[in-house]
Amino acid sequence: SRPAHTTVRSYPPSSAAAAAARAAAAAALDGGYDLTVVCAGREARFSLDDAYTAGGVADALVEYLAERAAPTTTDAVPAARALYRAWPDPIDVFRQTAGGRNVLAVGLEEDLYYCAARDRSELVPRVGDRLTLLG
Repeated sequence: SRPAHTTVRSYPPSSAAAAAARAAAAAALDGGYDLTVVCAGREARFSLDDAYTAGGVADALVEYLAERAAPTTTDAVPAARALYRAWPDPIDVFRQTAGGRNVLAVGLEEDLYYCAARDRSELVPRVGDRLTLLG
C-alpha cells in the first residue's frame, strides 16, 4: 500500500491528538495507505518523553483499529503504550527525562508544566502536501 502523508504530533497526547490519530487511521484505511507512528528521540537516541507521547498516539490508534483492522506493529507499540499507561500525569515523566531536567536546570519550570498540560489546544498539525491545522 501507499504511504500516508500525515503527521500527528501533540505533546503530551491530548484528546485533540487522539482525535487526529483516529482521523489519520480512518483516512489511511479508506485510501489504502500505510500509517506509521515515529518516535523521534533525541540526537539519534531513545527519549522517554517522545516514547511516552508516541505511546499515547499509538494507544488511540490501537483502540480505534481494534474492530476495523489488524495493525502490523513492532514491539515498540506495546512498550510505548505501557509507558503511557504507567504514568497518568505527564509531569511525572517529564521531570525524569533529560529534556525535562534541562528545562529545570535553566529555571524554566513553568515551561515544563505548560508542555505537560493536556488539551491546552484543540489544534494538531497535519503535514501532507501542505501544513494543515486540525481542530
